[in-house]
Amino acid sequence: MSDHNPAGRESTPMRKVRAIVVDYDGGTKVPGSGGASPAWHVVLEELPASLRAHVAGQLTIPRSLGRYIPSMVRFAVGDCLRDGLAPLLLGGDHSLSYATAWAARECVGALDVIHVDAHHDSYQVPYLSNYSFAHHAGRDFGHRWHGVGWRHESERLRSRRLEYDVDGPSWLSFDFDYYDPDLFPEVRFPVPGPGGTPQDLDATIDRVKGPLLGVDLLEWTPALGSGHHDLVLRTVVRALEAVLR
Repeated sequence: MSDHNPAGRESTPMRKVRAIVVDYDGGTKVPGSGGASPAWHVVLEELPASLRAHVAGQLTIPRSLGRYIPSMVRFAVGDCLRDGLAPLLLGGDHSLSYATAWAARECVGALDVIHVDAHHDSYQVPYLSNYSFAHHAGRDFGHRWHGVGWRHESERLRSRRLEYDVDGPSWLSFDFDYYDPDLFPEVRFPVPGPGGTPQDLDATIDRVKGPLLGVDLLEWTPALGSGHHDLVLRTVVRALEAVLR
């Protein structure tokens, strides 16, 4: 008997990803990560054909939309999840992860957030920013927070690798300053190493055993340097492979 699918039988649909490129910088530093969209588009164009086939369109949210951007990100991510797509958020200020956490809570419920970063971003201040979003998102939406690579403050240190398995639905919130600054200096707020490596990120992603529903890759500031494009591309590829597996 042949083991191929008989004609007319539905095959498993190919999972699709939508790229959401966001020029947003909630801080005061200029240049910040709010002008990276041209560089992000180059990265997307250079994805291997096998991965590009899974990208169901791109949405670019320009910096000119200002204070409306976080709400637009929330709605765009929510639309992806309701349509069965995996959002790939490329930015932009890390406070945007509050918007993705909100959308995920509305559409999916509480999940595991793998927060890969040099900073804990959970200062307990009354306003939302790139250094308080984790506090607000954890408090407001009930997600389970898993810190990886935090090295900014000694009392909040976290291993450069996730040291246990995460079995439930999850989300990857990644800040490029996680990488050791000798490997990747194109960030606004570098933290002295030793920092994470691509191999550390691989090991962390391998610990994610449940479905990875979406990814935020944030705080790349290409205006601050050059020559590290390959590591950005590698990071995007690795994240997409994890979403699509």
